[in-house]
Amino acid sequence: MNKGYALVVFLDGNAGLLRNLKHDKGFMDINFLKSKIYVKIGVGVLGYLLKAHIIPVLTYWDNIQSLHLDFMESLQIPKLLDRENYTTFVIKNLYSILESYIKREPEQWECWSYMHKWIDRTEVFPYSTDCKEIRNIFNNYRYTTFTVMESAFVFDKFSYLSYPIDNETFEHIKNNSLSAIQGELYNEFVNKNIII
Repeated sequence: MNKGYALVVFLDGNAGLLRNLKHDKGFMDINFLKSKIYVKIGVGVLGYLLKAHIIPVLTYWDNIQSLHLDFMESLQIPKLLDRENYTTFVIKNLYSILESYIKREPEQWECWSYMHKWIDRTEVFPYSTDCKEIRNIFNNYRYTTFTVMESAFVFDKFSYLSYPIDNETFEHIKNNSLSAIQGELYNEFVNKNIII
């Protein structure tokens, strides 16, 4: 770096988490895309130790399949931060930038296939109990449905948990005929805010 070279570090290169799910030294948890995830902190630690400028760079494809490199301004890091606060500031700011890009172009992020490994599965996402009137609609904000071969599921986007459902229930959800769901299953769907 003293000779003018740049050190390139991949912020979302958390593939090591697939091998080592013990999140202690070298990791921190952050809020990201409405979930809590564990990420490596090496970018922040290196920046602190090397007293280097940290310049976020993102790559993306445009609609005619040309690759772009988007160089941003160097992070403005407050002076006199200790190592831990410096690292936290850097990581949270970098992931905030990444999050804004992912929200804009979600299909371009290659980490979707293993991001579930980063999520804190112990976090609790309570169900709302303030709904005074059930409108009998599927809660698309929190849930979606999917099928795997012949099996159907309701998927909780907040907790990443899935619930198996029978094909008839799947069709009722798909056709928005939720009043056809009866008994205990209906009550469970209301309690879990699947039906609101």
